[in-house]
Amino acid sequence: MSDPNPQMFFCEPVGPWHDWFAWFPISTYDNRLVWLKKVRRRCMQKHYYLHGGPNSWWQYHIDGSAA
Repeated sequence: MSDPNPQMFFCEPVGPWHDWFAWFPISTYDNRLVWLKKVRRRCMQKHYYLHGGPNSWWQYHIDGSAA
């Protein structure tokens, strides 16, 4: 399974992609709604000099062959 590397201008990944089961509805980085499927996710952290909004969040993606 190949992992995408979308360019983020306001955050950096904290760790690598890992497998996870979407047991509640989630939105992938390319705006697909996924629920009750195997996905990959990684934690993202906002740059320290930005203000407002959450400091960290999960970024999700689903392999194209599994869609």
